[in-house]
Amino acid sequence: MTSLLKPLLLIVLCLIMNACVTEHTPLPAESDIVHIGDGVPTFSVVLHDGSTVSSQSLQGTPTVLTFFHTTCSDCQRELPMLQSLYETYAPSGVRFVCIARAEDDDAITTYWRENGLTLPFAAQADRSIYEKFAKAYIPRVYVISKAGIITAMFTETIDKDALCSAIAQTL
Repeated sequence: MTSLLKPLLLIVLCLIMNACVTEHTPLPAESDIVHIGDGVPTFSVVLHDGSTVSSQSLQGTPTVLTFFHTTCSDCQRELPMLQSLYETYAPSGVRFVCIARAEDDDAITTYWRENGLTLPFAAQADRSIYEKFAKAYIPRVYVISKAGIITAMFTETIDKDALCSAIAQTL
């Protein structure tokens, strides 16, 4: 009897602990606000270098738009790969823009310097621009056509070959 009691108590304990979790984190597909085939939501950001990028200024230029945070381990893993693609595709006219999800300029500048990144970025004190695109999960990478249409989306783990293919299709 006691051999059955331990597993039963463990199950009850797990159910009680699970009941304490009240915040629902949506699944990746549920967290999307924009989808492939949608136009880019209206936004405007000031990049670290002082230039402004807006949804309107993206028209006519293939763009890779990334949302990130420097303390996010998935972002830390993917940013060097994005840097490599930036070095490869920017000379061909592809614009790369990284927008922070609630992180200040000083923290990003320090991280960029320490990790040898040169990708253009915009610090954002809040999630207002991010929330036009998604509810949860970073990094988020959007490939945007010259017409301002989202042609590919990547969340959390980014397949470099698939991203390269999506970028090549916008050229």
